[in-house]
Amino acid sequence: MEFSVASGKDVNHFDHYLYESFRSQPTSWVMNNYIVDRENECMAPAPEHYDLKRYLLKNANNQVVSGISLNFNWQNKFQIESMGYNPPNKFKSLEVLNFYIRKLPGRNPIKTFRPVMSLLDTQLSSGNFARVFATCIPRLFNFYLYFGWKAVTKIELDSNKVLYVIQYSGLSSGALDKEAV
Repeated sequence: MEFSVASGKDVNHFDHYLYESFRSQPTSWVMNNYIVDRENECMAPAPEHYDLKRYLLKNANNQVVSGISLNFNWQNKFQIESMGYNPPNKFKSLEVLNFYIRKLPGRNPIKTFRPVMSLLDTQLSSGNFARVFATCIPRLFNFYLYFGWKAVTKIELDSNKVLYVIQYSGLSSGALDKEAV
């Protein structure tokens, strides 16, 4: 499985599954800062802030398993800056705006995350980017560390929730090896 750029109806699928992933967290930063359409059950980051690409991972039955959106524009404000963290060096940085894994029978987060890391490694090896920034909730922090991400800082949001700002600079873990798990 590998990610493909979402276009046409796939963008609608991405936005719907993103909403599906966050609707049970009505006070989350994402639900309060994204464009949310509750009637149509979809949401998206404000497009004027980002050079946004959405990617979908589908299984053999063409069913969406996971999605990730990336911000390619380090010259504009990053999402993490809106959350309160200003990276010291954004030059040649890429930002993960959001990532989700759908709650499907038989899902395997580690197998699903390997294509995410391959996608990010491809972007980093292109020479256009030197690092990737993202945020994660404390419950998933060790999961990201397993895949070679490094902690940058913790930020406390207005809702008294804590997020980690994490950074990835390229393949540095055996976790992508298919035999590792």
